[in-house]
Amino acid sequence: MTRRRLAAVVAVLLLAACSGGDSGDTDGGGGDGGSDATLIPPASESAPDGTEDEGVAPVEPTGDLADCPAGFDEGDLPAGEHEGFASGGQERAFHLLVPEDAPAEPAPLFVALTGTVQEEADFLAQSEIDRLTDDGWIVVAPVRNGNGLVWGPWDAMRTPAMTGPNPDEALVLDLVGCVAAHHPVDADRVFVGGISIGGTFTNYLLRRHSDVFAGGIVGSGNLILTEPAKPEPMEAMTVIVAWGGPDDQWTGCPDGRMGEQYAEEPGCVSTDFVADAAAATELYAEEPEVAVLACSEDVGHIWITSATSWWAEVLAARPKGTTAPLDPGAPPPPMTCEADLA
Repeated sequence: MTRRRLAAVVAVLLLAACSGGDSGDTDGGGGDGGSDATLIPPASESAPDGTEDEGVAPVEPTGDLADCPAGFDEGDLPAGEHEGFASGGQERAFHLLVPEDAPAEPAPLFVALTGTVQEEADFLAQSEIDRLTDDGWIVVAPVRNGNGLVWGPWDAMRTPAMTGPNPDEALVLDLVGCVAAHHPVDADRVFVGGISIGGTFTNYLLRRHSDVFAGGIVGSGNLILTEPAKPEPMEAMTVIVAWGGPDDQWTGCPDGRMGEQYAEEPGCVSTDFVADAAAATELYAEEPEVAVLACSEDVGHIWITSATSWWAEVLAARPKGTTAPLDPGAPPPPMTCEADLA
C-alpha cells in the first residue's frame, strides 16, 4: 500500500469517527455492539431430570502437560487467578477464564494484554473480553511484571542492542501451551490482543510468532521498536488495528503519572497513537499472507468496548491459514472499519 493510499484510509476513518454520531465514553463503556451468536456450541444439554446427555463425549485437552512448569503439570487448571507459574526465569501470575459449559469442540483462545494503567482484571471488564467465555472462548491474561526495557509494564519494545531473552514473550508462549494442556484449545484459533503498551506487545508477538497466532487485535499500540532482529515473511493471519479516533493521544510516565502537564518531565513520553495505527496498518497490509482490518471510534486512548464481540466473531471465523479476502460486514456503529487494504 502506498503512503498516500494509507493516509487516505486513515483520513476517511477519522472523518467518519468525528461525524458518525455520538462518540464513545472516555472510559471505554460502549454497549453490546456484537451479535449474540454462540461461536462454540455447548457440549451438552441436561435432560429434564437433571442428568447429562450421555451421547456427547467430553472434549479432551489438546496440549501436553509436559509443556507446563512444576505445580501446573498435573491436576486441574480451573478459572481464576493463578500464581507461581515458572517462566522465563521468573515466578509469574495470570488470570484464566473458561466457558461455564464444557465445549463440544476445541475452543478459540484469546491472550489479553493490559496497558500501563489498568490492572488485568479491570482491563478484562472494561474491554468486555471477560464476556467472550459466553461465546465459548477461553481467555488468559498474563500479569505484568515490570520487565520493560524501554517502557515498564511489558518487555514489548527493544532497540537492536537489546538482545537478551524476553521473559514476557516466554510467558505468553508458555501459557498458550500450558492452557492447551488443561483445556481443549483450538491450535488454529489462538489470538492475542491488548491496549496501549499491551497493543505494542501484540505487535511484538505477531511480528515474531505468526506460526503460533492466527491473528490479533492491536489496540492503540506502538509499532516502533517491535521489529525482530531478522524479520521474516509472516504466515497467514488476520490482524485488527484499532485506535480511539483523532484524540487517541497519551502522555505518561513510568511511575504512573499521566497528563499533558508531564510532557516535558524526564522519562515521560507523549505518543500519537493515530500515527502508530497508520504505520501498523501499512506494515501488515504489505504482508502478502496477512489480512488487515483497520477500525476507529472516537473514544480516546482506551479499548473500544463495543467492538469486542464483533471482533471476536471476525477472528473466530478465520482460523490459522485462512487466506480468503476479509469481508467482515458492517461494524457496530459508530465505529468505522476498512478491510482489504493491500
